[in-house]
Amino acid sequence: MRRVIYLTEDRPEPAPSNVGYSIGRWEGDTLVVETTHIDWPYLDPYGTPQSDRMSYVETFRVADDGSQLNYTIVATDPVMFTAPVELERGWRWQPGIQMVEDYDCVAEWERPE
Repeated sequence: MRRVIYLTEDRPEPAPSNVGYSIGRWEGDTLVVETTHIDWPYLDPYGTPQSDRMSYVETFRVADDGSQLNYTIVATDPVMFTAPVELERGWRWQPGIQMVEDYDCVAEWERPE
């Protein structure tokens, strides 16, 4: 599975998928990515539920000194959450290290009613 972030106006119509439909834009030196049309029942690997109305706004920015990539995500789901959830994290620059996370995903699932 591969996530695509569309950065131009030349993009297909939104369609639901496990990773959603993502549109990115640059605000100065920060990449802002908005994701909707998420067709997956869980927010995280721990089973936190999310509805089909979930949306994410993510930001990616390299620190001023170039030492790390700073990341934030704001998850908004008016069905499951009483308020948006915001998480922050940073990845330190480590030349030669590849950042890959494996997830044990199931291809088919049934959304709970």
